[in-house]
Amino acid sequence: MIKQRKKWPSSIGTVIAVGVSLLLLVSPVVKAASLVEGIAYATPSLVHIQITPKVHASSDQPRLRDENTLFVPIGRMSNGSVFGSGVVVSEDGYIFSAEHLFQDAGQIRVWTADKQQFDAKIVGRDHIQNIVLLKIEANGLPAARVGDSMRIQLGESIFSAGLLPENLGLAAVVSEGIISTLNHANASTFLPMIQTSSQLEPAMGGGGLFNAKGEILGIGAYVYSNKSMSKALSFSVAINEAMAVLPALKQFGRVRRSSVGVTIAEVTDQVVSALNLPDTFGVLVQAVESGGPAEKAGVRPGDVIVQFGDKLIKRRGDFLRTIRAVEPGATVLVKSWRRGQIREQPLTTRELL
Repeated sequence: MIKQRKKWPSSIGTVIAVGVSLLLLVSPVVKAASLVEGIAYATPSLVHIQITPKVHASSDQPRLRDENTLFVPIGRMSNGSVFGSGVVVSEDGYIFSAEHLFQDAGQIRVWTADKQQFDAKIVGRDHIQNIVLLKIEANGLPAARVGDSMRIQLGESIFSAGLLPENLGLAAVVSEGIISTLNHANASTFLPMIQTSSQLEPAMGGGGLFNAKGEILGIGAYVYSNKSMSKALSFSVAINEAMAVLPALKQFGRVRRSSVGVTIAEVTDQVVSALNLPDTFGVLVQAVESGGPAEKAGVRPGDVIVQFGDKLIKRRGDFLRTIRAVEPGATVLVKSWRRGQIREQPLTTRELL
């Protein structure tokens, strides 16, 4: 008697097939192939930049943030030479790079990936985000494909890229990594920054952060490192934020943001107890600038701001982001707690310089 082989149910076969497909998707070989394709799409949009400082200029040394951590602006060297990379964002010659490279900038020279040379001018600066917009007289340039930095995922494969100097053959330099932290925000502005594990060299300062498809996600700006440089964290300016201010940089040469003239802090449980607040929502006003918009509106130290315009304020980041979105000179209604009561005060913002 011949024993028949047991047949697997078709549903199990489907599961096995899907499982094999998933294994192939995450295999190193497939992953490497996808990055190679993305790199091929991305690198033509890179440029190398050399900046000749003005005669009186002296280069800025990396500055100490605390006794253990060093803030290192990429590409600005201690010997006075200034170089880095940039990314073409429109075919008619607009280029994003890192603003700190261009302090005291004199002549700016740009090399495209196909080794064309151009003089560049600064169209606009955004000190808050550390980005600069350059312009070269060219058309038909290969612009970067813009991704969506709001859709990045923790652990997503990325690469940072820049263009090496002319004496090294204008070769692209690439550093592979992953997205290390989601929704990281600059401590003073709460503007989104992208933290990655990719290691950035000086020539990559101002270059691009790309996903596996070759779409740009950010502009390489900073490295945070301990004193021994044994551990470094790389940060890029989110491309969504950079592209959002592109029209303002073109039109005004700067980004117009609002200020209200207050120093604020989070509302802690201790603050809730001391001021007899209902919860920890809002921000505590620690100080008010003399003659500033907040003082003119009647805001005082000790007030807890819970609403700014039509936006509820839960945390310090909410407050800073909300002010950033308001046009300078706009009048908004501010709601705050004071001595157990909600106060409403019209406040007119001013431009943050």
